[in-house]
Amino acid sequence: MSVKEIAMVSGSYDGAHLSKSFKASETMTPQQYREQDAYLLIQPD
Repeated sequence: MSVKEIAMVSGSYDGAHLSKSFKASETMTPQQYREQDAYLLIQPD
């Protein structure tokens, strides 16, 4: 799901606003967060 799609679903102003808010809260961008926690998305066989 893209940041824009998440913003729309969550009622945020837009993707850029959500990204800025996320970075202020988590001290990393949504993309950095995804890369760091990508192992959570991998499902075992």
